[in-house]
Order: sequence, then structure tokens, then C-alpha cells
Amino acid sequence: MPAICMESPRGVNDPCLGAFPTMLAQADLVVLLGKQPDFTLKFGQPPAVHKDARFIVLDPDPEALRRAGYAIGDPSRIALAALAEPYAAAAGLTAAAKKLPGAWAGEVEAALASTGPRPGRSSPPRRARPRIRSRSVARCRR
Repeated sequence: MPAICMESPRGVNDPCLGAFPTMLAQADLVVLLGKQPDFTLKFGQPPAVHKDARFIVLDPDPEALRRAGYAIGDPSRIALAALAEPYAAAAGLTAAAKKLPGAWAGEVEAALASTGPRPGRSSPPRRARPRIRSRSVARCRR
């Protein structure tokens, strides 16, 4: 199961994500751990997220769950909304995901590693990309 840390206020527009936004648009399930489907995720709407993608929203704040449902708009797109501490939920999901085979995780990893411009976007200066990528990845993998 690919896991992406989105720290930047640029969200899916952050150049350090490489071609990940094209993979997100193909996902059939998006799990949000303490993350709102806000402007950084284009509110979970197409074309940033596939129109048929469903969401699992896990957050320790009941109000955040309510806001997530409102942002996504269509209740049928929320497969599960539950109160949960994000780190504990991530640990449980990671343990379960290790048992699941899949090639899609490799495709997402390759998309994150890509350095070329995404369709319809110009590439940022090359020297800026590694610095942003390494700092972001280091924070996500702690």
C-alpha cells in the first residue's frame, strides 16, 4: 500500500511529489490519516482524484470527520470514517499491507521518483528538486 506524506501547502501541486498526482488520479481508494480532503487534495474531486475513488478517513477529531464528509460531498464515496489516532492507524495498516502483494505500489514509487515534468506543467529548476525531495522524504520516513 503506497503511503505518501503531504506536508507542503502546495499539496498535489508540490514538485517533490514527481508524477504522483497522475497515480492519485487512478487510485480507487484513498486513506486519509489525520488529513483533511482540503484544497491540497483538490477536495477529493476529479481530476485530482478519480471520480469513483472512495475514501477512508481516520482522525482523532470528530469535527474533522464531519468536515471531511462535507468536503468530499458525496456520502457514498466515504467507505469509512472513524475516530483513530493517525500513527496507531498507520502502524496497523502497514502491518496488514505487508501481507498484500501488488505491483501498483511499485508504480507509485516510480512516479514519486520521477524527475520529469508532469503533463501540463513545467518542471521546476533542477537544483531545487533534490533539496526539496530529500527533506520531505526524510520527514516522512521517520
